[in-house]
Amino acid sequence: MRKKIETKMDLNFVLFTCFISFVSGENVDGLELKMASVLYRHGDRSPVATFPKDEHRSYWKQGLGQLTEIGKKQEFSMGQFLKKRYVVNKFLNQTYLRKQVHCRCSDKDRCLMSAEAQMAGLYPPLYVKKPVQDDKEWQFWQLIPIHTVPQNHDKLLRPYDYNDCPRLQEIKQKSFSDPEYIEMEKKYKDFIQNVSINLGLSKSLTLNTIYKAYDVFFCQRAHNLSWPDWLTPDIFEKLEVLQDFDFVWMFNTPEKARLTGGVLLGEMIQNMKKFKKNPGNAKKLHVYSAHDTTVVALLSALKIYTGIPPPYSTAFLMELYYSKSTSKYMVRMFYRNDTSQPHRAYELSIPGCPLNSCSLDSFITLTSSAVPKDYEAECHVNQSSCSVKCKTNDCNEKTCKDTLTAVVIILLLAFIAFVGYIVRRCQVKRNAKSLRHFQQIQNEEWDSE
Repeated sequence: MRKKIETKMDLNFVLFTCFISFVSGENVDGLELKMASVLYRHGDRSPVATFPKDEHRSYWKQGLGQLTEIGKKQEFSMGQFLKKRYVVNKFLNQTYLRKQVHCRCSDKDRCLMSAEAQMAGLYPPLYVKKPVQDDKEWQFWQLIPIHTVPQNHDKLLRPYDYNDCPRLQEIKQKSFSDPEYIEMEKKYKDFIQNVSINLGLSKSLTLNTIYKAYDVFFCQRAHNLSWPDWLTPDIFEKLEVLQDFDFVWMFNTPEKARLTGGVLLGEMIQNMKKFKKNPGNAKKLHVYSAHDTTVVALLSALKIYTGIPPPYSTAFLMELYYSKSTSKYMVRMFYRNDTSQPHRAYELSIPGCPLNSCSLDSFITLTSSAVPKDYEAECHVNQSSCSVKCKTNDCNEKTCKDTLTAVVIILLLAFIAFVGYIVRRCQVKRNAKSLRHFQQIQNEEWDSE
């Protein structure tokens, strides 16, 4: 069953990816690494949800959706991978330099902690031995700034959850009425209801939320925790099929992919353009600590997502090289998603851009349709009619009420100001008229007693 659905997904998402032998950062003859952008998923975490009959809910000491000790180790290993790739060959300085590296992170604890662990692996303490004076100990740690924005404003690393793109919300809602989606809902309706009952839920999960059940059991298995008796391998496999289907569905049209992963793709391209224009005033490494959905969105925008969700600590690398033979800038992409080979990466390619010979100009041209030209315009941000937005599910009831309230207040203040102006004008006219009846006082009269 899983193979059948995966085959169907592969027909919709043709893999334009060429896997070659493992590479570990060594340069191809004639190509010199100049800059890189790295997007990676956070490490192992606790489940994002629980359910009434969950026997292991108290196992997760830090709560739901938090980075585990395993995850910390995975991200530290990620940092060591980047160190081997970028520091050992002297692409980056041995110690942290602000002008070389910029780290951007999704505003989630697990992503922030992953970024800290990754940076600790990339830039470990300057000395292994503890200093003699305890008050000097902090000086031996390389403290790295990690930048973030509130998650509901993060169109770069949490594009699927970004609230200020009405068009994206509209096409998401419409896609749930697609015949293929409805067919999947009908096919697995009884299965989802039975799973919900076994979880002890009073309200059944849906095709859009069943991933939460899969996530719980996936995390439990990763930590060698027992499963309930009703959860057979066959049931878990069906949950996995539904989870994979949901991942594909989130970005299954060019417009969905452009308004999500296309935003980050556009930023990575801008990073390369800036470096090409002014190498001495541009960062050499941009690091993005985010989620599996972020990785899938980017791969979907590039049209190279295979339908297989990225494991923990997966990394996508986009690197800019300079070709000495052609005097051109070249783009190479790598994918680190093999947990058994943490210091290895596969090289990827897109249609029309052969491996090791994809110029920056060609890459920009070939991906132009995947990058928003005017994000706000494509998102219909400037359509201020709240009634239109509400009819298309682009804003909720609260947003409409808040907007109308603000308009009423503004109009009321304007009316009060206008009335005040009229009253003041009337007073000035009356005063001017009354002054005509006063006799002018001569200067000498003020001196009289």
